[in-house]
Amino acid sequence: IPALYVPPKKLGEAFQSFLTSAKPVFALIGESGSGKTCSMCGLARGLTNNNPVLFYKAQDLMEGPIKSIADDFNWAFSTHHDDVPLFKKIGKIFEDKKILVFLDGVDEWDNPHKVEILGNFASKIRERNFKLVLSCKSGHWDQFLDKKGTPTSLSVEVFSPARQSAGYFLEPFDEEEFFELIKRYREFYDFQGLFESEVLTECKRSPFLLRVFFEVAHETNCAHLTFSVKEFYDEYYKRVLARIDCRDKGEAENTLKAIAKLEFDKNVDPIDEDVIRTELHLNINEPILPSLFECNILERGSFESQSRISFYFRKFRDYIVAYKAEQWARLSTDEFREIWKSFDLRGVRLDAIKLFYQLTDPEKKRVIDEPFRAKAEAFLDLYAKILGEHFPGLKHRFSPSTTGAIGFIGVLNITENRVADYGFRAVEIGGERIKFIPVDGRLGGEDTNL
Repeated sequence: IPALYVPPKKLGEAFQSFLTSAKPVFALIGESGSGKTCSMCGLARGLTNNNPVLFYKAQDLMEGPIKSIADDFNWAFSTHHDDVPLFKKIGKIFEDKKILVFLDGVDEWDNPHKVEILGNFASKIRERNFKLVLSCKSGHWDQFLDKKGTPTSLSVEVFSPARQSAGYFLEPFDEEEFFELIKRYREFYDFQGLFESEVLTECKRSPFLLRVFFEVAHETNCAHLTFSVKEFYDEYYKRVLARIDCRDKGEAENTLKAIAKLEFDKNVDPIDEDVIRTELHLNINEPILPSLFECNILERGSFESQSRISFYFRKFRDYIVAYKAEQWARLSTDEFREIWKSFDLRGVRLDAIKLFYQLTDPEKKRVIDEPFRAKAEAFLDLYAKILGEHFPGLKHRFSPSTTGAIGFIGVLNITENRVADYGFRAVEIGGERIKFIPVDGRLGGEDTNL
């Protein structure tokens, strides 16, 4: 969506340097969801010298770029040229311009010889007025540069920005760029609500997350962007699975549920990879589904020489635990109450129940906040009565400064079983009168402002 694109200043400077360099290849490298495709489109649309552009999804190439381009020209102009003569003819027609060939997602190209094909293409256009621009996930880029310890023919053709290795590694937005990005999203999706600070932090790290948030807010008319909207997680879950290779979707879903449940059952995060492998019955050489790491759903780290795995986005894990693995939403209120009686309020289990509490129906919320809800309702009723009887004309001068309905909001410290802080808030007609924000005792690290 062009209206949502904010060109990163550093990327633009590097790309302009590439256009005037002798190197024929510009490689845009980044993690899944970091905005590589948007940046590729932005670079193509932002060219100012009327340079001819050919743009391809690498996964759609049946053969190499030379063959695909030749086929397109022959179909479009009702004639037939062999590959080499056609390229020479195109180069002659546009001899005073750079002809740019964009290949998006070369890591997704299902061709066993793709590295050699790209290297050969790059060497052929080196002395010509063609430039190749490609994008690749960071986890796959090394295989395009090195083969069994030997640099590939492609690696020597790739432009290297100042003080960087071959390729341009996409960086997070700086503060100014992110501010402009949020401004454009607000205008495009007609959203003027508030942000939870944690939402902004996660979205700055993953533009894909930002896109999902705004689309869900637009479709559901959310007043604010918070991690307390179940529709966001439902949509995020659907889109994350859609990004995985079609052959892997069922396996990916089962793997995610299994790993989330393991973390929940053992109450640890991250969890040893050996434990996961045993649970998934993988043989010694069988990897955990690679696409889950490529799409930044899972991430791998190490501790004391042991490989450990965790979810890239922890709240996504909590959603999978609550709604996919344990399926608390499908339990009756009485069944959930039995589980709650012996619930271990620590670690992963505490995180999962905190998220579920914010997303679930009022009846299951009452199971968790039962000891405090009646007192909160009585306190709110007394406050409303005092204002109504003694200050009917000055109600708007008192917290929460409204002439409409008033609601109660409290910080529910789940581990210590107490209300840590409380106040009043304006409530829309039919809105929730009593609202608790669950925390776990680390009040200083939580954002309790709505």
